[in-house]
Amino acid sequence: MLLEQFTADLVDRAPTRCSVDLQFSDRVLDALATAPLANASQVADRLGMSVRQLHRRSQFSFGYGPGTLARLLRLHRFLALASTTAASSGGGRLAGLAIDAGYSDHAHLAGECRAISGHTPSVLLSTYVPTFPDMSDPFKTAESLAVTMSG
Repeated sequence: MLLEQFTADLVDRAPTRCSVDLQFSDRVLDALATAPLANASQVADRLGMSVRQLHRRSQFSFGYGPGTLARLLRLHRFLALASTTAASSGGGRLAGLAIDAGYSDHAHLAGECRAISGHTPSVLLSTYVPTFPDMSDPFKTAESLAVTMSG
């Protein structure tokens, strides 16, 4: 009987916690979309919380900390931009896409791409298959943003 009551209490509290966590997730994604090179301290300041609280809640909501999340979002942004631009090749194109995606330069993109995927940006793009537009998009935000993903 005690276990049943405990479970019922957890179920009663779940919708409120999930709603709060979704709001937190949206706020973090908004912060990283508008400032892709922001560090954890800057994101925490923007959200009005400590870096430790941001890290703990990010671990719970996303499965990893805000730094890793920012790196993954930048790579996804790069892939999304690359899939929507003309199919021309060359390092100049990659450098422009890197800047548009939020990397500081082409070398930053190349290093992060290798660290995350194990491939260079060119190899990753040659094997990348974009998802359908109606699938989950990590760049959709609750508020309209001053920045866009299109170049």
